[in-house]
Amino acid sequence: MIMASPPIGSLLIVALTAGIFILDLRMQANVFCSVLYLIPLFLDFWFVRGRHLLILTTICTTLTFLSFAFAHSNRTLNEEGFNLLGGVFMLWVTTFLLRHCKQVEEALQGARDEQEERVQERTESLVQANEALHVQVAERLKVEGVLRESEERFRLIVSHVSDAIVYLDLAGIVQWANHQAVVISGRSMEEMVGRSFMAVLAPETAARAEARLASVRRGESVPPLVELEALRPDGSSVWVEANSTSVQRTEGVVGRLLVLRDITERKKTAVREASRLRKLRQLSALGMQLSGDPPTIFEQVVRMIGELFEVRVVCLSEIVGGELLFKAVYRNGQVFQDAGRCPLDITPCATVEETKDLRVFDRVMERFPKASFLRDHNAFAYCGFPSIDGEGRVIAVTCLLDDKPHEFSDEDQEILRVIGQRITAEVERGRSITERKQAESLLARSRDFHLSILQEFPAMIWRSGVDAKCDYFNKAWLSFTGRTLEQEIGSGWAEGVHPNDVDQCVAGHLKAFHAHEPFVLEYRLRRYDGEYQYILDSGSPFNDLDGNFAGFIGFCYDITERKQAEEERARLLKDVQDSNARLQHLSRRMLEVQEEERRRIARELHDQTGQSLTSLLVGLRVLEDLPTLGRAQTQASDLRKITMDALKEVKRLAMGLRPALLDDLGLEAALKRLVKESAQTYRVSMDLHIKGLTNRRLPPPVETGFYRIAQEALTNMGRHAAAKNVSVLLTCSESSVKLIIEDDGCGFDVEKALRLPGSSKHLGLLGMHERVSLLNGTISVESTPDSGTTIYVQMPLEARPS
Repeated sequence: MIMASPPIGSLLIVALTAGIFILDLRMQANVFCSVLYLIPLFLDFWFVRGRHLLILTTICTTLTFLSFAFAHSNRTLNEEGFNLLGGVFMLWVTTFLLRHCKQVEEALQGARDEQEERVQERTESLVQANEALHVQVAERLKVEGVLRESEERFRLIVSHVSDAIVYLDLAGIVQWANHQAVVISGRSMEEMVGRSFMAVLAPETAARAEARLASVRRGESVPPLVELEALRPDGSSVWVEANSTSVQRTEGVVGRLLVLRDITERKKTAVREASRLRKLRQLSALGMQLSGDPPTIFEQVVRMIGELFEVRVVCLSEIVGGELLFKAVYRNGQVFQDAGRCPLDITPCATVEETKDLRVFDRVMERFPKASFLRDHNAFAYCGFPSIDGEGRVIAVTCLLDDKPHEFSDEDQEILRVIGQRITAEVERGRSITERKQAESLLARSRDFHLSILQEFPAMIWRSGVDAKCDYFNKAWLSFTGRTLEQEIGSGWAEGVHPNDVDQCVAGHLKAFHAHEPFVLEYRLRRYDGEYQYILDSGSPFNDLDGNFAGFIGFCYDITERKQAEEERARLLKDVQDSNARLQHLSRRMLEVQEEERRRIARELHDQTGQSLTSLLVGLRVLEDLPTLGRAQTQASDLRKITMDALKEVKRLAMGLRPALLDDLGLEAALKRLVKESAQTYRVSMDLHIKGLTNRRLPPPVETGFYRIAQEALTNMGRHAAAKNVSVLLTCSESSVKLIIEDDGCGFDVEKALRLPGSSKHLGLLGMHERVSLLNGTISVESTPDSGTTIYVQMPLEARPS
């Protein structure tokens, strides 16, 4: 904008005002001239920024009234006077509006000045953070006076500064970032601005940053410096040091300004330094741990090397006779001792022995293809270092293997050389220990051999000292009792002896101990499951190498099965004897019954059939001598009756021996005939119920067995029970047949009846039992005096009826 200098502008305004006044006088106070007075006002505001607005407005108002007065001196106030007042009013309104614009402009200028001061403060804080740019920025700030130039300078500074600058609002959203922030984060400006700053950080770091921002929102103070880990889109991480400060306005904190410096290399250096210090500390700790036996120390060494240098495999091998003896091998967190051997000359360890110094190889399998242990571990990188004895010989080589490239720094190699010296001492100590142990082994081998025999001996073995206290129990004893050696030694073993046997057992041990004599005891000992088992304990005294009494040694056998077998054999023998006695009695009784049956049949044949046949014979002789036919017919009729009676008696005898109805029509018809005849014979009410046997035949042995059992039962009930009612139930299924016979008679004592060999009840019961057992069935008899008798019989059907 081109503006006139203040003196020229003022003269121009005065001239213009005078010209308008003259024009107003000539036009006789025209309203148009009142409006023209606005031009000087705008020119004053334009040239001299309204410094004379009030004065100029007063002058213009006075001139307006003067021109009006001169033009209307002889006239009264009319409509033009009101127009004149409107024009004056418009002048003053315009004056106040211009003054207000001036005040607003001054306020804007003050805001710009304040913004300039804030920018200078922020610039100074950034200059403090970057000492290299402090002098240059301070010199530029001193000569800057215009806000736009200051902002441009600020933009140039933050765009070219080596640190990243990010401005966040209180919600953590990136509002602005410089170019270095884009470089560090690996994201474009569009990917950063308007998005959450926490998305750029690693999860753990983002949580801490969010917590700090929440503290700022609560008005709490937080440390300005913090280290943050940022994740790039390619997955790599960048560590930055953030110098944060709050951005404040009159209403309070509105955001956070972060100055981020890339400290990734510093962090890596710190990590390497920490790793080196950690390795040195563990190396120092390793020196303090070298107090065990060499195998244990070798295991600790390879494990420590594997964890320190983060390799998959560490092999500590001793050189013996041109071979590598792998004393300890660390692989993926596990350690294996005495892991085999390999010829030295085909391995890279030979170069270590030759140079007597540490050697590093990549693609080691291609260089040494014959070394099988390299293939076994899929080795790519190799680092081997020697252990040299006092004579300058390489006595051991320790190698580190990895399946990917691995860098071993100079510091790492120096640490490995120190470890090699420590391994030298342990290998030499191990060799001396081995030689001493070999000598001791020759002395202890015999003892160990016999102890191992005792320990693995299948019998339970114990040993006591001169104080009669047991000090040894082998594995079989401890496995049997389920207790530890500490629980058994001394007199603890006696806790497992059965309470009824413990006094006799302890007394027997002490008696033999004091007499120095062998003993054999039998007692019950509690097994691991709480069951007591019979034990046969044999003990004998033994002497030491000088021939002095040293205690007792004994062995025990579990004889529970033998005891049970003896008891079972005794029980079976008694059962066989009882069975033989019953069989002999049954045989004798069977002969007696046969003889009785024969006598009965003979008697009945003699008394009934014989007499009938005799009468028939006599009648036939008389019939021969009769003179007339009528008397002969009468005699023939009498003889016919006698013959029929004899025939019925023969049928009755045959029915008692073997009913033909059973063979012809089956069990159902035979039982109906048997129940009917028994009811008529013994004058007792009998009912029969049969289920599942309609139009069906059972195997002949089953039919015969059930018929004889029912016949025997009904006969005994009719003769001895004095029953009024008898019920017979026969049920048949596909797999079995059941028979139930029940009466309301006087009953009897079943056990007492079975103990009376001579009773008919005993014979009948034994007969029924024998028949049922022959058919693999079951029978039970329930009866007590005065309560009736019930017989239950069940037989399986092994064959389906035809």
